Amino acid sequence: MSEKINLEIVPLTPRYRAAWDAVVQNSEDAWLFHSYDFLMNVVQSTWDFTPLHFMVCYGKETLGIFPLCLQQRARFGIKRKTLSAGFGPASPALVNDLSAQKRNVVLHRMFMHLNTLAAEHDADTFEIASPILAPGNLSPKASRSPNSVPRLLVKIPTLQQFPASAYVLNLKPSETELFANFEKRCRNAISRAEREHFSLRRVSSLAEIKEYYELHKETYRRTGVVPHPYTYFRGIWEQFGKRDIANFFIAERDGQAVAAINIAVFKGNALYWTGCSKTAELHTGINNLLQWNAIRFAKQQGCSWYALGDAFPDARGKLGGLDRFKGSFGAATKQFFKGKITYHPNKERVLGILQLIKQRCTGR
Repeated sequence: MSEKINLEIVPLTPRYRAAWDAVVQNSEDAWLFHSYDFLMNVVQSTWDFTPLHFMVCYGKETLGIFPLCLQQRARFGIKRKTLSAGFGPASPALVNDLSAQKRNVVLHRMFMHLNTLAAEHDADTFEIASPILAPGNLSPKASRSPNSVPRLLVKIPTLQQFPASAYVLNLKPSETELFANFEKRCRNAISRAEREHFSLRRVSSLAEIKEYYELHKETYRRTGVVPHPYTYFRGIWEQFGKRDIANFFIAERDGQAVAAINIAVFKGNALYWTGCSKTAELHTGINNLLQWNAIRFAKQQGCSWYALGDAFPDARGKLGGLDRFKGSFGAATKQFFKGKITYHPNKERVLGILQLIKQRCTGR
């Protein structure tokens, strides 16, 4: 195989959906956020990004996929263009039966095309994160396996790597053992919520997604973040809820929804995807109870691992509280790859200085 003469770059279009998703299903590098439905029918239908997703092909054979889109936002009145997977971690994914040498050739071709796209669109940065639940990342040999995306990406000289980790719970122990491994304060919160006599129901209709969205809006406004558009959750339900990939659960009291959680189940592993709750119910332990219900659900589905999301070991304030909440479920932290290429370093330095000034002025 020669990268110079036979490797073809093929932009993702509906025509290549089957070939793209075949790589998603079979690659050790890929997970749910690589899928065509998520990229095109959820993310692209919600946000006005410029889709630049592409495949690398050798003849009629697809060797790898590269989720990529262009996002344009303004920070401090300065327009900033970022190339990334768009929403959710999704780094390059290659087919499994390539030798290490051939994988390096394919990856090199991918990053050559990335640089071409960056120049064409005058991008400021490229940002990347590998999915923690991709089989290659969970393997005990992940750090030295030829299928390990991080092993390959660190060979890109312009790609700056950042330390990143996520909480991942091994579901092999029994439910009794899992519960016993929770921190005492977590077990107490679950017991407290059980005494509150909340009822839990699984979402089975789009109308219930609207209930979920009302809770989502309250949660995000409480934490000072702009809520996602409703179309995002509607897309998740329409594309994945009906296939039992996205699994929504709502907790209610006296017939009123008070908290909810969304669990993704894909390729034998589960992810705490999204969650929300009423401010007035935070003291009841309902979020702990929902997580415990999600962990049991994932185990009942035959999942091997349950990911609770990114860890923030040095964070304080709200992020620190979120980190302590995730860590209280007995999960271990696993490293994953996060990186960045900066195409306009002077612009990034100016934005960094402005951000630091803002933090000093506002205290956050």
